[in-house]
Amino acid sequence: MSFKVVNELIKTELAVVQRNDGSEKLYMRKRSANGKYDYKSLRTTNKIDAKQLALELYKQNVKGEVKFKNDSDGFLHYATLTKEWFENRNDCTQQHKDLSIKIIDKHLIPFFGFMQMQNIKAKTIIEWVNYCHKQNKTPLSKRTIEKRRDALLAVFKMAERTNDNLIMPKVSADLLNGATAKVRPPFSHSEINTIIRRALIDYKLVLEADADITVKDKKIFFDAETKEYKIKYTNSQFGFTAKDIYEFYNFILFAFNSYVRSGEWNKIQVKHCRLQNLKQTEIDSLSAKAKESLSKRDSKYAKYECLVVDIVSGFKSNKHRNLKRVFFRGAVDCYKRLVAEFKLKKDDYLFFNQFSNRKYAHRKMSNLFNAFLMHYNMKFNNKDEARTLYSLRHSGITTSLLANVNELSIAKNAATSAKMIEQYYGSTITNEQNKSALI
Repeated sequence: MSFKVVNELIKTELAVVQRNDGSEKLYMRKRSANGKYDYKSLRTTNKIDAKQLALELYKQNVKGEVKFKNDSDGFLHYATLTKEWFENRNDCTQQHKDLSIKIIDKHLIPFFGFMQMQNIKAKTIIEWVNYCHKQNKTPLSKRTIEKRRDALLAVFKMAERTNDNLIMPKVSADLLNGATAKVRPPFSHSEINTIIRRALIDYKLVLEADADITVKDKKIFFDAETKEYKIKYTNSQFGFTAKDIYEFYNFILFAFNSYVRSGEWNKIQVKHCRLQNLKQTEIDSLSAKAKESLSKRDSKYAKYECLVVDIVSGFKSNKHRNLKRVFFRGAVDCYKRLVAEFKLKKDDYLFFNQFSNRKYAHRKMSNLFNAFLMHYNMKFNNKDEARTLYSLRHSGITTSLLANVNELSIAKNAATSAKMIEQYYGSTITNEQNKSALI
């Protein structure tokens, strides 16, 4: 009996298939270590249910809870060796062991599973790296990939001790570089202005709400539990208060004007920040273009003052020691507004101060960011690349580059290198965007 593939779940290993005789019933097809296929009826015609059932059966098979006809112990396959490796390990803490098991169960076994160890080559590992990017839906950092690769190769080291014919694949740093995350797609200056404008409109909608309404697919509703009005964007499961939107509005401006990384902003406390006026000599040394731009700013906005942020105090793991960052204009305005609006004290966090769990604060902002952008069709750029919180840093840096700000100055204030600015951030700038600098 012949089958056709309906949904390939794991390349060459696992698929949902259907008989070619016209039957609508769906089956699971698993490739065993000996290269033969096993089939099992999933007793459903629903493709979504079939996918979930097939993955669950595969997971149970990997753990040894379910056996298939062609399963053989005569082959060295990844899942079995992984189990054996952990049973015999005594060279690490239980915490490290638990973390490794979590990485292997989630990111390695679904790809390698019962693949023969002899067939895992350097090319296979690169395919797996790209699989990880795809599963994550947004590109992973090189460090994350290295952690997962190390867990994979640790199993190889154990297998080598008992099998002289097994050769560990050599995966060079260059190969990993070729598979690491792409540049986070930035926003244009006009897109940033659009986000800010729409965020302010939504903030006022929620703030002034006195009844449940729907405005352009945005639901404004009263939350009986928290006793406040919230906004719910299309396809979002979360509701956001006026305070949330106000923080989001300020966050967009702050992140765009400060180059802060995705993992830095949620650690900033008021005590890490200091407003400072420019000296007259510093004002005199400004370029004519900068002076003209600042002179046109409304008096209610920051002009000749900056916000100095002590990075060391806020970010213990930052590799750039003893570095203070200096932020201007939009970042200064956001700092002033947030401190005044929420009466923040020196030990308070600048964003989402009510959450002592800063990972939760980051997740909250990320959920709002994604819901907002998805609703307004701004999550993806014209190349179908997904924007993340980190895109705001890229946007600020590329905007500064387009404004002809010195690369070294940007690099020092962004806590990175001039080489990185040129090769990584500058790579997103097109000749059309940069045409004024070419005159």
